[in-house]
Amino acid sequence: MQGELFRLLSARPMNSRNLAAAMIDMLGRAGSEASAQRAAARWMLRFTGEFFRQLLRCLADEQFFCPAAVRQFSSSLSAEAGTFDILTECLDRLTVAVWHLQTNSPVSVCLESLAEDLGRLLKPLHRRRPAG
Repeated sequence: MQGELFRLLSARPMNSRNLAAAMIDMLGRAGSEASAQRAAARWMLRFTGEFFRQLLRCLADEQFFCPAAVRQFSSSLSAEAGTFDILTECLDRLTVAVWHLQTNSPVSVCLESLAEDLGRLLKPLHRRRPAG
């Protein structure tokens, strides 16, 4: 699950529809019970948060070891304030998704809206070229 999410999140440009479809598919693989789907969604949100955490670390410290998908994405970005601002907005949006999940919002709606918002937030980064 983590590798698949990292691969989808690191795609340039990130396809929010593919991300949402994959997340919904992962929900289906977790089973039909609501508790199992909520547990799977919590893991997806944790892994998504880990992706952005490692991405920020890679940008801040080139010596930091991170998975290939994260390294590939970070190498296409420039370590400038605007990039960090966008990535922290993604983490903020992820926090909202966690809250929605905890308040018993429909799991599929929570994940689909997260994917859509991440795609929108990351769009400006896909237009930029790294400095140098």
